[in-house]
This record gives sequence, structure tokens and C-alpha cells, in this order.
Amino acid sequence: EHARRAGRSHGAQISADRIARGLAGPATIAVASDHRYSSGVMKHYLILGLMEADCHVRDYGTAPTSLIGYGVRVSGADGGCVVTASHNPPHWNGLKFFDRTGGILSPQIEERLQAGVVAEMEAHGLRPAGLSTLDADADAPMWRANYIHPDRDEFIRKYVRDIAGRVAIRGPVSVAADHRLGVAKIVSPVLMKELGVADFHTVHNFLHPYFQKNSGSYLDPEPKAESVEDLQTLVRRKTTDIGFAFDGDADRLVAVDERGAYIPDDTVLLLLCRRYFDRDSVRVLSLDTSLRVEAELRKDGYRVAHAACGDPFVTETLLREGNGRGVGGVPNGHYIYADF
Repeated sequence: EHARRAGRSHGAQISADRIARGLAGPATIAVASDHRYSSGVMKHYLILGLMEADCHVRDYGTAPTSLIGYGVRVSGADGGCVVTASHNPPHWNGLKFFDRTGGILSPQIEERLQAGVVAEMEAHGLRPAGLSTLDADADAPMWRANYIHPDRDEFIRKYVRDIAGRVAIRGPVSVAADHRLGVAKIVSPVLMKELGVADFHTVHNFLHPYFQKNSGSYLDPEPKAESVEDLQTLVRRKTTDIGFAFDGDADRLVAVDERGAYIPDDTVLLLLCRRYFDRDSVRVLSLDTSLRVEAELRKDGYRVAHAACGDPFVTETLLREGNGRGVGGVPNGHYIYADF
């Protein structure tokens, strides 16, 4: 029921924004979920709330969070939402909302959304919700007219082609990936194939709603220096050039080098800032980034801006300072490109 109310509140805000911009017709919202055991039910209620706010819904099924941010931008949707608890334990779940730029909602807008949900709950009284509280008729015209189920796999192919068109790999390269039983498994192999990576190896390469390994032990969905030993072993065993580990909803990654040594997140952020094609555009660093990163970038002549800690703040600063260009990140595996 919380997801339903949040969907209704988000839909109302997005619709109001659309009207304020002088646009006619209903708002379109892109949605998806991760693979947790509770995600399907939560997404069902979320979609119901969005439709009650007269929104059209484009449902991409089970997909990485980053795919929806991209999907909002390239499809011209008015907003988006992913049901996921990201790197958190399997019994957690939550909602990540996007605005029409494809960026995570700014904290100010998110606070208004939360206030709307809380106010409605207080007005009607709190009560536990189960499937029996769903009072919408699945055959109602609202569902038939407002619900769109696009070809997710075809959209993934578009997504990876767009990435591949921006990346140049010089010579053969071998890659290892730790999908951590999460949704990176859906996109990562397709991307490697599109990039021409023939020597590609994976570990934890299946979806598990409880993040449980074949051995029966629990795998923390959050990749950290102390939790990627299986990836490090794979890199050394297969002698790959690099290895990547993704979090549960695949919007964060960490890297290890050809020896299996963990590459500090600040170093990865520095490398990405240097490699971004537009030298004159802004580099946005969150305040928890090592001072050395800024010093190195300024020494090389790059323009640097600062953002509060967290990827929504980095996104907000990129949009304000970058004029559609630039790169930034948070030294926890979140890396953001303004033009993607």
C-alpha cells in the first residue's frame, strides 16, 4: 500500500510538472524492478498508484536501475521508478524515482513526495497491506489503455549499442565480471559482446532473490574491497586484464586490476574524469572524494565542481554546471555521465 501511495504521489507531481510546461496529454512513467522476492508485488502496487494518477506506464520488467535512467531520457518519458533496495539485504526493498532528465529525483522533490505519502497515510490511518487490499479490476479499461510492456531485450540492445558507440577499445582485452547474483547479469554479457570482448568470464552469474550462493551461503549485494575475493580469484585464474563487480541493482561498480588488486574508488573516478571525451566540460566530485583527485584534475587543466555526498547531488550539479556535458561521481562506485 505504501508503494501504491508513493506511485500516486509521484504521478501527481510528474503530471503537474507536465502541465506547468504547457504539455497536453497524460504523463508517461518508465518502471522496472530488481529480482528480490518482494519486488514483483511492490511494482504491481506502484503501477496501480501511477495509473490512479492518470499516468501511462512503460514497464521494462526486471532490469538494472541505470537502464531506466537511460530509458527515461531517450524515450522522452516524463519520469521513472525502479523497485529495488540496491546493495542492501534481500529482506529490504524500496523505490528509486527519476525525473524527466533520467536523473534520480533531487532531495527537495523527494522530500515533497514523501510528505505527500505520509499526509495521505495519516489522513486515512495506517494499516498493513496485503494482496487482498488490491481493489482494482485487472480487466478495467485503465489497465488496457495505460499499460505498455516494451520489448526489454530490444531496448537493452539499443542501450549497449549506444554505449559501444562512445567507447574505443584498442586491441583484444579480457574481462572478468562479478554479477553478485543481481541484475547486472541481464546486461553485462550483452555489452561485452557488443564491445567485441571475446574473452569474458563471470562469477555469481545468476539471479537469486535472496542473494544466496550455490554453496548456500549469503552473498552481500554490495561490492567492497573486502567482499570481492571471488572476483579477485577469477581474475588471477583466468589472467584477465581487469575485473568488475556490480551491486544488486547494477548502478554501482568497483574494479580490480590484472593482479586482482582492488582499485580504490577515488582512482577509478579520476581515470574516468580524465578519459571523458569533452575536455572542456565540468568534472563533478562529491565532498567525500579524496583531495588528490581534485588536485590532479586541476593540475591537468580540468574544471572541477563540488557536490554534496550522494549521486542525486552529483547529478543535480552536473545538470546545473555542465549544460548537458560532463562527468562526475561518488567514490562508492556511482559514476554519472551528463550526456548519457
